[in-house]
Amino acid sequence: MTTESINISIDSGIATLKLCRPHVMNALAASTIRELRSALASLRDNAEVRTVVLTGEGKAFCTGADLSDPEISLDGPLSQRSEKLAQLMRGEINPTVSDLLHFPKPTIAAVNGPAVGAGIGLALSCDIVIATQSAYFMNVFTPRMGLVPDMGVTWHLERLVGRARARGMTMLGDRLSAHDAAEWGMIWKAVPDAELAAEVSATARRLADAPPLALRALSEILDEAGSNGFDEQLDREGEVQCSLVSTADAQEAVTAFREKRLPHFTGR
Repeated sequence: MTTESINISIDSGIATLKLCRPHVMNALAASTIRELRSALASLRDNAEVRTVVLTGEGKAFCTGADLSDPEISLDGPLSQRSEKLAQLMRGEINPTVSDLLHFPKPTIAAVNGPAVGAGIGLALSCDIVIATQSAYFMNVFTPRMGLVPDMGVTWHLERLVGRARARGMTMLGDRLSAHDAAEWGMIWKAVPDAELAAEVSATARRLADAPPLALRALSEILDEAGSNGFDEQLDREGEVQCSLVSTADAQEAVTAFREKRLPHFTGR
């Protein structure tokens, strides 16, 4: 399955979405954003898909918006730019990154090279981020373009790395190596370039074989934890735990443990 700028492949429950615009280092055209949202919708409803990997073709993961795209370009009368961008953000950009963040199946960002601007937003909207050691993260919206980060970058950074690092990274626009991103807790891990494919494949396999209902519930309550008080979160854990304990997957886990074998989860 291939669209104009995204390649979609499915193998043994693992779907891979690859941004295929290497000539612009996988910068996002408006059409790419629409294709990504459509691809996510199709995978959401595909019962064969258990986990999704997002990556880029060539030397980059994603280097942000493609400003040569007429739909995204900052050209044109100043009086029309705000409304043009507002329509694109409300109708295309924000819904797409929200769909990715709230995707009901585990997602992995395989950061195979630079993640710049919107590329950071895409990566951090995935559940797990694995990057090559040669990759880096950079946000130059403010110091070089007079704008602010978008696609959820400000939301993610403040929560993941704290106030000081979020401000330093976005106000100065310096490169952050994948190694440092892992040390900061911004991503899951950085691996040697030659090991990325194997590491991502093994991680995706583990997620695809894990219990789908529990993974979805876990993602939801972890998201809630940031705004809940401790006692409120205890109550939510109890609610979710009680709803899961009566599932077929929970029973399969108990049976497999007693029979000393690996469980086979079906999402029921």
